[in-house]
Amino acid sequence: MAFPFPSTILIPLLTVCFPPPDFQNTNALIFIIDSNDTDRISEARDEIQWLLSEDELKDAVILIFANKQDLPHAVSVSELTNQLGLHSVRSHQWYIQVGILFVVLSAEGA
Repeated sequence: MAFPFPSTILIPLLTVCFPPPDFQNTNALIFIIDSNDTDRISEARDEIQWLLSEDELKDAVILIFANKQDLPHAVSVSELTNQLGLHSVRSHQWYIQVGILFVVLSAEGA
């Protein structure tokens, strides 16, 4: 089974997801979105809608992690909520969380 959407949206630090996701018995889903990538917000909206339509995710709660909120041109959480169409989601509990992802390298890894 091919991974049905870009893994960079769901798992931004990986370029490939092995094995493909199996949503059976999934209680929660964490969806990470790059708040600074305005060109892909509509793509993210489509992917969220696809995930919400999956039968195996019908009881899952959704956490949307709005990453890169510290950047000057990042879309606000309020605007992301609107652009992702979250106010119309009645089938799932959802929450959008402000996030800043820090990657720390040791002196050896730098």
